Amino acid sequence: MRIRTTVMAPIIVATLIALPLGVLPAQADSAGIDEVVSPQTTITYNLPVELPMVIFQQNRGESSEEGCTFEISGVRDSSSDVVEIIHEVSFDPSSCTQVIARAKYPRGDVPESVRQLLEQYGIERLASSPMEIVPQAALVTYNVTVKAMTKDIVNLTTTSTQTSLTWQSTGNEVLGFSSTHDYSSISITGWERYSHTESKARLSSSSVYADTTARYRNYTFCTVVAQGGPTYADHTRTRFEGRANGSGSWSTVLNKYGGCSSWLTTVIVVN
Repeated sequence: MRIRTTVMAPIIVATLIALPLGVLPAQADSAGIDEVVSPQTTITYNLPVELPMVIFQQNRGESSEEGCTFEISGVRDSSSDVVEIIHEVSFDPSSCTQVIARAKYPRGDVPESVRQLLEQYGIERLASSPMEIVPQAALVTYNVTVKAMTKDIVNLTTTSTQTSLTWQSTGNEVLGFSSTHDYSSISITGWERYSHTESKARLSSSSVYADTTARYRNYTFCTVVAQGGPTYADHTRTRFEGRANGSGSWSTVLNKYGGCSSWLTTVIVVN
């Protein structure tokens, strides 16, 4: 969370379960998919780089005719200044569960391999950003960005949504806030966005939120190689809620379905 001091002038819930390392599928050093076979087989995805201090969790989604929808969420402490990265590492369509790898790093101490990966993902503000002390300051400004992505088997970002929320607070009350929203897809491989929404609002005198949604489709992603049908990726939540004391909470909801959707893996970065 970046901190700067200035002078004043209907969603589905998934279940996260911590896992021991031994239950994870095998991983390699390069990006890709270990196996894409029948829908009854667990699909495993390789981490593009090693993530030091990683933990693994099982996430149970909600099953529907359009596949499995997963929510991933977290909290931000008022005193933290960290970057969090989350990678999907396995997916079982039959039980509608996924395993995710989660890692957090102090903004000024991100491992070099992870820093390079985040730069590939278009993540900015990786340098340390300590609080600027101003005598008799009236407001503190906070900023957090949440980015949700799908990646293909060569680690290209196929679809993404991003929400950035900035808010100014006295410590007890939020006096002002603004947001930026981004949604993108890689059109050269056939992806297109066919709907999106942006929202922001004051929830109370001490909290505000911003959210971005988008729906994507690709009619050629699967047909050329596997002669399958259209592929879809629905980003139905990319939300951050900021509070007057500088803390906050975030959540994403994402569903990938249709032909060859198992070729896509989910990545989330909170910065």
